[in-house]
Order: sequence, then structure tokens, then C-alpha cells
Amino acid sequence: MSAGRPSEYLPEYCERVIELMREGRSKVEVSADLCGSYHTFQLWQEQNPQFMQSVKEGEKLSQAWWEKLGREGASGVAEKVNPTMYIFNMKNRFRSEWADMTRQEQTGRNGGPIEQVHRIERVIVDP
Repeated sequence: MSAGRPSEYLPEYCERVIELMREGRSKVEVSADLCGSYHTFQLWQEQNPQFMQSVKEGEKLSQAWWEKLGREGASGVAEKVNPTMYIFNMKNRFRSEWADMTRQEQTGRNGGPIEQVHRIERVIVDP
């Protein structure tokens, strides 16, 4: 017999996660709905591979909901979409695909490698 209270996890939660995230909800919102604790929500993912897979699928469904809202807002179909709030939300919520990326490279002449040039100069100063 294991120590501690038995888990309240139910296999039906896999479908519920997908339903809720399909509405654009975040993992924090879903965890509040299912169990009231984000920590418990994370444990359920670690202990139940099917649940983890549902959360991953749900994240993409949530992103799709938000992207559709942005598209509809840009085309005038959806009203009252605040562009600043929308961009801020997308860049922070879906960083892997929406964050601004800056790439800096240092190269030498004509894109080649940086050349190490060592030069010794002799300067004669007339006193």
C-alpha cells in the first residue's frame, strides 16, 4: 500500500483538457478547472503519459484558437481585438513560434572567418 492520499486523477481528464484548451485556455486555467492546483496538474502529466500527450495537443489547439482570433481581428470579422494586447499575449504565451528572434554573427572579409592580424610597428620619435 502506497503512502499518501490517492490521486484524484481520472482518465476522462484527457478529453476535458482538450475541450478546454480548444477554447483558447491556458494550462493554468485548465488546472484550476480540473483540480485547483497547478502543481497537481504537473504531477498528473508526469505520472500519466496519455494525460501529458493530451496537454501537448491542447496547447496547439489553444494556439490555433488564439491565431484564429488574431486573423479574424485583422480582417475585421472579430471586433474589439486590441492589437497590442494580442501581440504581447502571443509573444509570451507561444514563445517558440512567436517571439522576436535576433541572430548576430561576426564574420571576416566577404563572410569568411575572422582573421587574427598581429602587427608590430616601429615608430621612431624624434626627441
